[in-house]
Amino acid sequence: MIVRTANLSDLPGIMEVENNSFIPGIAENIKVFEDRLLTFSAGFFVLVEQKNSQEKIAGYFASEIWNKIPEQEEASDYFLLGHSAAKLHNVDGNTLYISSIAVSSEYRGKGLGKFLFGECINKIQEKFPQVKQKVLLVNENWKGAKKIYSDYGFEEYCILENFFDSTSGKKSNGILMRCP
Repeated sequence: MIVRTANLSDLPGIMEVENNSFIPGIAENIKVFEDRLLTFSAGFFVLVEQKNSQEKIAGYFASEIWNKIPEQEEASDYFLLGHSAAKLHNVDGNTLYISSIAVSSEYRGKGLGKFLFGECINKIQEKFPQVKQKVLLVNENWKGAKKIYSDYGFEEYCILENFFDSTSGKKSNGILMRCP
């Protein structure tokens, strides 16, 4: 498995991972990913399995650079599903926002989520040394993802109540995590 910068031709594979990983109501559409790629291609990566000179996208990592970590009272203005990356992205900012990460179900349970997360954080920090803090939003029910983030030093700082849709119809909370 390798991690490389994503490009527009990867969008069909990225969307396959997205739709495999998230339920309708959480899964974002191809226009959102195209916007993320065009806004900050240096912060958008794919996890690729190479077989016989063929590539299969096993996961992706999308991010933006913001000017700050939003405080609790302004969080709902920043954290919106389907938001435009261009609205808040500032390549000279000091805060990395991890907007989305996913690994396709067939590749889970092998440590690839943690590998992808760590590789991408390292690549971004090398290219953008001004980034001093990181922030992300995670569903309260995604225990594996929360464990990865905690292992990398992220701590919960805010809850967005009833943020995520669920298959049961009862919304679940979003947990905002940050890492200095």
